[in-house]
Amino acid sequence: MVCTVAPSGSSADNQAGPIPGQWYKIVTIDPGRVAIIHALMFDENGRLIKIVRLTRKEYYHKAKINVIKEESIKFNLRIKEILEEMAIHHFKTSNMKDFRRAFHVVLKHWDPLWKNFLSKCYASNKFYLMGTKRSVLRETVNKLDSPDEPIRCGYGDGNFGAGKKGEEYVPVKTVKDVCSRVLATTEVDEWGSSTACPQCESQLFVVFNIHNGFRYEIRGLKW
Repeated sequence: MVCTVAPSGSSADNQAGPIPGQWYKIVTIDPGRVAIIHALMFDENGRLIKIVRLTRKEYYHKAKINVIKEESIKFNLRIKEILEEMAIHHFKTSNMKDFRRAFHVVLKHWDPLWKNFLSKCYASNKFYLMGTKRSVLRETVNKLDSPDEPIRCGYGDGNFGAGKKGEEYVPVKTVKDVCSRVLATTEVDEWGSSTACPQCESQLFVVFNIHNGFRYEIRGLKW
C-alpha cells in the first residue's frame, strides 16, 4: 500500500512519520479480551500475507501466570489466619471505628506480613512474572516486524475494561505500549465499526445459523 498523506495520530517512539509516496506493508491490530492480539499483515498490493493471533489462554499459558499464582497461594498459606483477619477488618468502610480497627490489625501483623511478601522466593516469582508477561507480548508483536521493509501499524483504539467479574484479566495498556515500541503505530478510531459498514455506512445485522431447529448467532459475522 502506498502512503499519499501522512495520517494524524501517534507514532512509535523515535520513529519518523510515514513518507508520502513511499510503499509500506500495512499491519492492522484489533485488541480484545478473548483474542488479546489479532493482527493482519498486507503487502504493497493490499493482499493478506500473514495473520498473527494471541489468545488470552495462550498468553496465560506461555507467561506461566497460573503456575506462579498457585505458588503465591502456597506462600500465603503461611499467613492464612492473618489474611482472614484482615479480610474481616478492612479499610473499605466509612465507619471511623471500623477503619481504626483495620489500621490496628495491620500494625499488629506488620512484621509477619512483610517477612512473607519480601521473602526471596516470593519476590523472585513476582519479578519473573513481570518479565514473562511482557516477553510473550513482545515475541508475538516481533512476528510482524520486518527490518528490511517499512511497516505501518493501525491499532484499534477501542476502549474496554481489562476484564469482568469471573474473567481472567488481560493487559490492555501493556499491549498498546509494546506495539507502539516495536512498530510505527497509529491509533485507528473503532467507533461504529461493528454496527455500520465502513464503505456505505449501512447498518450491519447479526447473522444466524439454524441447526436442528435452533437458531445460533454466528459470533463475529455481520451482514
